[in-house]
Amino acid sequence: CYCYVCEQIAPCSEWKKAESSRSHCNATDKEYYWTRVRMLHKPAKPDTAVMVAAASQAAKVA
Repeated sequence: CYCYVCEQIAPCSEWKKAESSRSHCNATDKEYYWTRVRMLHKPAKPDTAVMVAAASQAAKVA
């Protein structure tokens, strides 16, 4: 089994939370709720513009 939300081999820490319908074992790509939870669960990607600005600033200081 694979956790759709956590993108890891099941069981994850949220796999069977009190036999709830919101347990990750019920997650599917067919429901908007789970697609949204999966998206929010992923770590944020760094903003490229911010990274370029920081590198540029660091180069000026050095």
